[in-house]
Amino acid sequence: MNTFPSLSRSPDIQGFFRRRPPEAVGAPFFASGYPCMNKLFTFNPVTWGGTLSSVGQTDMEALDAFYVDNCDVPFYWYNKQDDTIYEVVFAKPPDIQIQGNDDKELWQIGLELRQAADTTLPGEYVTRRFYGGDAMIDMIDLAAGADISDYPVFVAVDAIRITKCRLLTKGTPSGIDNSNTAVLTLTVNGNTLLTKTYNAGTQPPTRDEEDLTDNLVADYLDLDEGDVVKLSLTQGATANMPAFLMTFGSYLR
Repeated sequence: MNTFPSLSRSPDIQGFFRRRPPEAVGAPFFASGYPCMNKLFTFNPVTWGGTLSSVGQTDMEALDAFYVDNCDVPFYWYNKQDDTIYEVVFAKPPDIQIQGNDDKELWQIGLELRQAADTTLPGEYVTRRFYGGDAMIDMIDLAAGADISDYPVFVAVDAIRITKCRLLTKGTPSGIDNSNTAVLTLTVNGNTLLTKTYNAGTQPPTRDEEDLTDNLVADYLDLDEGDVVKLSLTQGATANMPAFLMTFGSYLR
């Protein structure tokens, strides 16, 4: 099941509400005038709604694309108000409008989400499971000129989408130039998930981190349960990539 997208910044929420459907209880009256209350639904879902303001262009497009892909299926949504994750559906399409008259890069988005099941998860799952759980790849340390091929470094225990990737080196690179490159590759199911080439003009960091998110290949970010990520490192005769770790950021699909 997919998860409501995590926006790059927390927008202001105006007019946030929580309500139950009035149709859940019938209220006819006896001839005497006393009400005759009758619970009509076994499941009495909550609808939440409000308007997100000051939403950036990228976040607006991500939210709109999420609606298109999930308009007819349940998904997980984290309610910060009560620190709980709910299974919900869109009660209606998002109402997307330009905010203000001059700045067309900011939007306000009206949302209504309706509870689709009575099961919930505690808010602690937001960081541990749903929004940005991290996975570390084992440290790799090869001699100058040595290669490694299709070395398994990570297995997905759930269906996830990879959102970030970072490299952390433990030493100083040496011998890497245009004739002796170091090429780092990650694959999944035989497809290239990431590739990075180091040469004279592009050196690995020295005991520091490097963001490789832009090197991820968008077509292969979705991993199914049991998918294995494999690492290859090809070095020229003098190229010596320092010992390094890699980390993934991901969320549950």
